[in-house]
Amino acid sequence: MKKFTSYFKKYILETILAPLFKMLEATFELFVPYVIAYLINTAIPEAKSAHYNPLIISIVILLVLAILGISAALTAQYFSAKVAVNVCKEIKHDCYKHIETLSYKDLNNLGTSNIISNLTSDINQVQTGINMFLRLLLRSPFVVSGAAIMAFTISIKGGLIILSTIPILFIIVLTITLLSIPKQSKIQKKLASLLRKTRENLKGVRVLRAFNQEDNELNEFHLANNLFTKSSIKNNALTSLLNPLTYLVINIGIVLLLYFSAKDVFEGTLNNGNVIALYSYISQVLVELIKFSTFIITLSKAIACYKRIKELNKVNPSQKFITNSNLKENNTDVEIEFKNVTFNYSENGSPVINNISFEAKKGETIGIIGSTGSGKSSLVHLIPRFYDVNDGKILINGNPIENYSKEDIRNYVGIVSQKKSFIPGTLRDVISFGKSFSDEEILEALRISQGTNILDSHEEGLNYYIASGGKNLSGGQKQRVSIARTIIRKTPILILDASTSALDYITEKKFKEELKKLSWNPTIIMTSDRVSALASCDKILVLDKGINKGFDTPENLLNNCEVYQEIYNSQSKKEEK
Repeated sequence: MKKFTSYFKKYILETILAPLFKMLEATFELFVPYVIAYLINTAIPEAKSAHYNPLIISIVILLVLAILGISAALTAQYFSAKVAVNVCKEIKHDCYKHIETLSYKDLNNLGTSNIISNLTSDINQVQTGINMFLRLLLRSPFVVSGAAIMAFTISIKGGLIILSTIPILFIIVLTITLLSIPKQSKIQKKLASLLRKTRENLKGVRVLRAFNQEDNELNEFHLANNLFTKSSIKNNALTSLLNPLTYLVINIGIVLLLYFSAKDVFEGTLNNGNVIALYSYISQVLVELIKFSTFIITLSKAIACYKRIKELNKVNPSQKFITNSNLKENNTDVEIEFKNVTFNYSENGSPVINNISFEAKKGETIGIIGSTGSGKSSLVHLIPRFYDVNDGKILINGNPIENYSKEDIRNYVGIVSQKKSFIPGTLRDVISFGKSFSDEEILEALRISQGTNILDSHEEGLNYYIASGGKNLSGGQKQRVSIARTIIRKTPILILDASTSALDYITEKKFKEELKKLSWNPTIIMTSDRVSALASCDKILVLDKGINKGFDTPENLLNNCEVYQEIYNSQSKKEEK
């Protein structure tokens, strides 16, 4: 709660002024029935006989009250909206900042759809809650209590009737609110599940259509949608009781008020205008309590949503990076060293990398081969420290990987991942992502990655716009742009994770030749499930279900490693056929 209230410190003046102006509006509103009572009781009967015209004066007073009321309302609305928007802007900023500190493992556990739901619908609901909180929290109780007090000045019986309805209405509102808050939390979770299913379907729409699975996915979507709908209906059925119950209590109060007021009018102790004023006051109580019940429902949603946001912010990053690298000078020719490294994605899961040890010397090209699911990508993701190992050590240039700051390890290790991700922008922006490079450097990176044909096929050249996810690029073009984006940074370690799988043989061969000519002579780690793609490597690490089955030159592995022989022979037979 302290964290939440701290967001209001910058806007403390607006936070105070918003409810104050709402109370000022309510004050003007409370005087209106009083003026109308005077108008009916005094101004109209005396309009002809009085030296001044009380009717016109009463009308002018009503107009002034209306103008002052709407001015106060607009001012209050401005301040409350300003506070709500700015506070939620900072909440969103802090959430996003926190998300950026989370590791791949944390993000996988949270789920993309859940995070998106937190940053969009949950924060928007909190914004609505703050806005209504500042406008109605003080106004509604003030109007209700004020109407009761003003009614007492007109008639004690009328005041008692209005006063007696207030605690009954309060109990109704409070009971329904307390019951709806936990239900609303469940609804938001089901909404996140529905969003996840929607996102998956839209992202994989081509695969669904290719395998004619639209009906199956539609059924799953209907299931998630029905669960969300049922929860919403149950909660709405509960909250929908607010209006009829409050109307029932208020209408009973109105009947009693009119009955006792009529008796007083017949007896001559109460004027007609006073009856209308009392009716106006009890109507004001009704309107405000309906507003307040709506406010309570909105507030309960906002509270449930903020709890979900708090849960996201409570997730402590599983990885800790030091601020400044603590590196020792080492006269070593070993660039990468794995020492009995074991890794698994979940605590209770089986290891995907099991007791792996190998060395990669500076300037060497190391290949990693294995069947699908053997742990190739998992292993190379440990080198830039996307994940932390469960056991063992990884040394980079003789220093434990934990001694590198995040910035230094990312600048030291460049990786081209299997999954190609692009932020929309020009080809120039995509390749120089996050840094500034000259056009000559960009063109050189494209030449090395064999991507210059992209420029030849588009008149815009480097200004060619790349859509989100590279949707307007072919698979091979995506790989070449991704390679160029990493090559241009000239990192001492270059990881190519199945980065040439979509390239034809000639293009791949030319690219491999360019790799050998790189001026900064990086240590290269390449993964592939094809023997031919790693034929030029100095050494190859053979993985089978996360276990090291061999680490040697391609020639020695062909003679000594059974798993490598099986891969080689199976692929050789395919090529012969």
